[in-house]
Amino acid sequence: MASAPLTCSSNMYKFGFFICLLSANYAHAKVTDEEYASIPELFHMDNYDKCMLMGEKAFFCSTQYNLEPLNPQNASKTWRIIDELVSTKQNYRHDRLRHFICVPETCPNVPIMDESDPKLGEMLEECYNEKYKHLGLKGKVSFVQCDTIHTDRYPIGVFEIVVAVVSISYIAFVIFATIWEGIYRYKTPEEYNTFVKSTSGKIMSMFSLTRNWIRLKAVKETPDVERLRCLQGIRVYNLVLVIFSHTVLANLAIPVSNTKYPETVTEKFLNIFLSSGPLCVSTFFLMAGFLLSYGIFDYTHGKKELKPEFLIMAFINRCVRLTPTLAFVLILHATWLPHISNGPLWDHIIGYEYRACRANGWTNLLYLQTYVNSETMCMMQTWYLGVDTQYFVLGLILIYFMKKNEKNIPLILGSCLGLHMIVTFIMNYVNNFDATLMPEPETFYLIQFSKNPQWHSQLTAFYGNIPGLVIGMAYGYAYYKYRGVQLFTKMRHYVLWWFVVLFFPLGIIIFPGLIIYNPEIPKNIFWASFYVATCRTVFTTGIGFVIFGVSQGIGWIVKYVCEWRPTYILGRIVYSSFLIHVALIKIKPAIKRTPSYADDFTLTTELLSDIFVAFLAGTLLTLFVEMPISELQKLMVPQKEAKAKEVAPVKPAEEKKKL
Repeated sequence: MASAPLTCSSNMYKFGFFICLLSANYAHAKVTDEEYASIPELFHMDNYDKCMLMGEKAFFCSTQYNLEPLNPQNASKTWRIIDELVSTKQNYRHDRLRHFICVPETCPNVPIMDESDPKLGEMLEECYNEKYKHLGLKGKVSFVQCDTIHTDRYPIGVFEIVVAVVSISYIAFVIFATIWEGIYRYKTPEEYNTFVKSTSGKIMSMFSLTRNWIRLKAVKETPDVERLRCLQGIRVYNLVLVIFSHTVLANLAIPVSNTKYPETVTEKFLNIFLSSGPLCVSTFFLMAGFLLSYGIFDYTHGKKELKPEFLIMAFINRCVRLTPTLAFVLILHATWLPHISNGPLWDHIIGYEYRACRANGWTNLLYLQTYVNSETMCMMQTWYLGVDTQYFVLGLILIYFMKKNEKNIPLILGSCLGLHMIVTFIMNYVNNFDATLMPEPETFYLIQFSKNPQWHSQLTAFYGNIPGLVIGMAYGYAYYKYRGVQLFTKMRHYVLWWFVVLFFPLGIIIFPGLIIYNPEIPKNIFWASFYVATCRTVFTTGIGFVIFGVSQGIGWIVKYVCEWRPTYILGRIVYSSFLIHVALIKIKPAIKRTPSYADDFTLTTELLSDIFVAFLAGTLLTLFVEMPISELQKLMVPQKEAKAKEVAPVKPAEEKKKL
């Protein structure tokens, strides 16, 4: 999620850098390991639980102590090492010590006092100045937050009690509905059918876990479902990539014992893919645009006019389907989430989310979180829902004009892409942004993206991800027009398909990435802006071609992987898993009592556990909330009538042609 600049250099230089990058062994800083070990500890954590057992003497403080030389005219060797390290953005700010201390043990002369009292910072400052004066250092305490046995940052009020009562009552009702509907399953088919057709039976079956589990596992055997089954697979794999990014961020957002690991992350070839997270999100917009375009054109097939009332109902249906599950997760964040555990990092990670949701959660429910109080956004991952809802409205408007002027569809969609590129280039150039968000340790720490202007101006901005929507709509219309026609009939068609699906998405990540993440290459704002303006268009064109080709029956291993049967089921719980996974990921680092050790192996194991927990929690949330609400929606909000249609599936080409 990050980037540096693009520039040009000689071919020999690029080739040499490529070899160095693959070996991941080029020099990172002009500081030896021995010198690195001699400077003050960047992260330090005393025993939190032992400190809090001291009763009335318990006093545990999180601090930031900003170092400076004791004698600026004749700085010590230690300060010169620190100064050398902080001169490079790929390093932590080693002049900012983040220490979590048990005050009675570390600074016994400091009495218990309110964390807002300026004297507390001054006394801690004196303690630390005395500690580091032998290294020729002094400093200022810029942040203090303290816990005692009387600290209560998350009081339980009426809101929390109401949420608890309603939640418990709802869960009890779901269990009751499951049992009641289950009883009728053991009766005759006639009695069961009579039950599910009655008013009470309909309601009970909507909330029955058993019936929803059966619905979840059911696979519709229709030509369209078969041909577009790959969409569910891509949704699942895309969520896995999102979880991967968030797992890495969460484990590097806390104090780490081996600080050199985050500082050398840009030297790893895998970082090129990890830092391309924003492009992966474009795939979600691509699929949304594809389904929106195809769905409406297919439903209005043979009709010359698209009524505005239909578009309004489509928007209402979307909000009714998505909002209740979002509201459920949001309310948990704003009430009971911070009561799960505690620790020295708990308030910095979970407490921050709690306060943001209490203050700004309403913007999420209106899908305006990218516009209102965006720097203190509740559930930061939901920026996607806000932008996706805005794109849904834009998509409906575009379809209205596309339906009226089908001959001008290339012009309509092409104009949107062209406008996106121009605006994006100008915004990036004027603001002097890098080619993406650079994976810098200080940005990782406590996940400071929300304070980054580039985050708001590009990733979460309305204009930033438009190619996903527009290209998705183009592919959706093409699928609608040619779903019964086999377009890939010759070997050169297959070669073209493989070239586009491999070179476009991977090429736009790898080749510019070799330059972007090389700190040795100076920034060129023109090429950085050009990359930002074109990368999403190139990437989503390639991914869209994957979907279109697989729907035509080609793709070999790609088709098999995307249509793997379990992904069809897992794809249905992606939305709930997406909403809940960040909170589950954050809890683990938030309860840490010591600086964490990070390496490739630990991050891989963390990823696997996070994927499992996210989909497990997503399954429960889907069964308890999302699916019952979806069934209620069909009763409460008018639905479009299903059309009986026979669409002959495209017969796959022979296996040798697929290759």
